[in-house]
Amino acid sequence: MKVYGTDVNARNPVEETGVSELREATLVVSVDDLKMLSAFFNACYEEYRGNPEWDHKHLVDFAHKTGYQGPDIIVYGSASD
Repeated sequence: MKVYGTDVNARNPVEETGVSELREATLVVSVDDLKMLSAFFNACYEEYRGNPEWDHKHLVDFAHKTGYQGPDIIVYGSASD
């Protein structure tokens, strides 16, 4: 597993600063946030295990109906399981 991040202050972080590999990430969450993240990761797992060609999923797309306005988490499938 690898973890990447972008600068929160950049308007278009991928173009302005690119993505950086992170050694660790800290998530500051509420109980409801943790429940949503659990459901998101489980949805990624269910889609990925049923489709080896699965590419990626965005948290903001997954949680848009709840009005989620937080940072995006993007889970990418890796060929090296």
